[in-house]
Amino acid sequence: ELSYYFLITNRNKRSIKLNLKEEEGREIFLKLARDYDVVLDGFRPGVMDRLGLGYETLAGVNQKIIYCAISGFGMDGPYRDKVGHDINYIGYAGVLGLTRDDKGVPVVPGVQMGDIGGGALMALTGILTALLHRERNGSGQHVDVSMTDGMVSWLSIWAARYLCSDQEMEKDDMFLSGSYPFYNIYQTRDGRYITLGALEKHFWDNLCEIIGREDFKDYQYSKEKRDEIFSCLKEKFKEK
Repeated sequence: ELSYYFLITNRNKRSIKLNLKEEEGREIFLKLARDYDVVLDGFRPGVMDRLGLGYETLAGVNQKIIYCAISGFGMDGPYRDKVGHDINYIGYAGVLGLTRDDKGVPVVPGVQMGDIGGGALMALTGILTALLHRERNGSGQHVDVSMTDGMVSWLSIWAARYLCSDQEMEKDDMFLSGSYPFYNIYQTRDGRYITLGALEKHFWDNLCEIIGREDFKDYQYSKEKRDEIFSCLKEKFKEK
């Protein structure tokens, strides 16, 4: 029985099943590789090499081949052979440390950030760049994608602060991660939720005027007034 997940990720694809541990399967794979542009490797590091179908072998039959390997931690490094899933990669990368509930407990995101953002999108970027390189220079590329590294790149704002100041991020400092009233989620009267992104000062001032609390205008980033403003906004959004 085909699942909706299989259908959405495999639409418009043609498939062939090969036993790459058998010589016949490897021969068919190499025959296909002679004419293909891109090979995507989703095995753990080293598996394709052990099967005799690593990048060097494929480049030997097609010097223009672009070989992209996606793994949890990349082709080298101390975590190279570790196994994992999306939740492990975003945990190692530090993303979960910035995604917490109001009790400070890390929460699992509703989408697969590591698989899609750290893996698929980074692979797409690498493959397209390799294709551009091939158009200009005529040779293929070996693209190595680490889902963990991909997620670390998402931490650009906070990582830059840490690397420049050597100060670890505290939840109270992360104004884009739900620590302040002006950038948050509020429940409405019908039990649903609405997002508020009054980040710029003029948006915040407009909001304060609309809710009749102009006295809050100068306290957008105030930690002393934060709880009071939070309580006020929660009440206001609950009214409608």
